[in-house]
Amino acid sequence: MVKVQINCPLCNKYGKVELKKVDILKKSSSGLAAINIKENIICEHSFVAYIDKNLNIRDSFVCDFKIELPEIKQDYVKTSEANKKVDDIKVDLIVLNIKALEIVYILNGILMKKKILFIHDNDVIYNPLYNMIEFIFHDNFHYDFSILNQYEYRKDKKSYKKHEVIYMDNILKNKKKDMKKRRIKIESAIVKKFLFEEDPSYGLLLFRNEINKAFRMSNEIINILQNNNGNQKLSKKKLVDILSEKFEINIQSEYLEFLLEIVKNYHGYNLSGLSDYYFPNLGL
Repeated sequence: MVKVQINCPLCNKYGKVELKKVDILKKSSSGLAAINIKENIICEHSFVAYIDKNLNIRDSFVCDFKIELPEIKQDYVKTSEANKKVDDIKVDLIVLNIKALEIVYILNGILMKKKILFIHDNDVIYNPLYNMIEFIFHDNFHYDFSILNQYEYRKDKKSYKKHEVIYMDNILKNKKKDMKKRRIKIESAIVKKFLFEEDPSYGLLLFRNEINKAFRMSNEIINILQNNNGNQKLSKKKLVDILSEKFEINIQSEYLEFLLEIVKNYHGYNLSGLSDYYFPNLGL
């Protein structure tokens, strides 16, 4: 057993956590080991810490452990073509050089149909990251994603006025406050699921499956609303019931709100036919 000093990314409080060194070495063999830090272990916050084989904390980000991603039946089998694409991506380079929160922001930006500019000075990760984005968003969400180093961005900053600019786990151009208002709990849970896999290639397949699921279910919501012939608005509870029956899953309210944000911002669909309430008669 070893004691590792970890600080909370929210309140910056430090504490020591006892871990099995053999588990860390096993999990970090391909990059970083993801460790769940639950509430009241260091502070009142829950977050994920990423530790390398030398027991150094390389990254940490806040994640709500109460969030559960719904599981629907999907094909997780690695085809030889998919396997080759994953191997070409070099996931370990991405995990070691890009912060988890930066991946969360990139994901959120694409799902909200934003033009994304990611600033990073290490060009070694450019092709792997482009390949990862292409792999994850193949045949689902369209995206506008670019990478520049700091010098290139400063030289041509005017060309990216309409982009969401991500640098050092921040949203530049004073948009970080706006980002805090958005619901990114689900995006964080998806990235956590990707990074938590000991096999990074399999983690990437899980990542893509989560995106395919969000795309499929957001389109289904549009179909449901278009086919709602009632005079009254469809309640969110009724929408959850329809989705749950069709996909044979349980859906948390946080996940439904995540899907509705995609429907509104990515698909540009008017949600006026949907009630703001789960139980309209009760005002809830």
